[in-house]
Amino acid sequence: MSNNYEKFVNDIINDENIDSEIRQHLFEVAFNNGYMEIANKLLSYTYINGLFGTACSNGKLEMAKYLFDSPKLDKDCEYFITDACSNQQVEMIKFLLEHDFPISIWALFYVLHNTEIVKILLDSGKITPKILSQPVNGGDIFEFLHDYPETKELIQQYLYKADSQEYHKFYHFAEK
Repeated sequence: MSNNYEKFVNDIINDENIDSEIRQHLFEVAFNNGYMEIANKLLSYTYINGLFGTACSNGKLEMAKYLFDSPKLDKDCEYFITDACSNQQVEMIKFLLEHDFPISIWALFYVLHNTEIVKILLDSGKITPKILSQPVNGGDIFEFLHDYPETKELIQQYLYKADSQEYHKFYHFAEK
């Protein structure tokens, strides 16, 4: 790292007036432009979960893979898959599911209109009857399925295969 860059990075790290969000952005710039020495130095002073969440939301798979090995990353955070789902980031969703990140009903809620992603989520086995029974927007996920008949059919098939109590609950809402 040249003296100018090193001084610049050190000034940023040591300046108490520069918040984590700015450091996050600078990390992204350094990472995206291949300045890994600068990126690594900034990473030590940056909120890893915020960076990882941004990578998930924006489909920055290479950045997510890079950050994944950090011991500071909260791998029990369900918001990462939700962030990826809310922005339809298919490859990121697959990556997160492969690495066993948890999921909430909100991830499914954000993709009800996208049967490709719904199928990925259902096939992962992470959409359990317990997840399906979580409240969403003051109601139940089943209340929203009337607007998405293809998704309704996918979930119906999934629940039928699972032979669960939720299957009967599904029919209760389906008949409304």
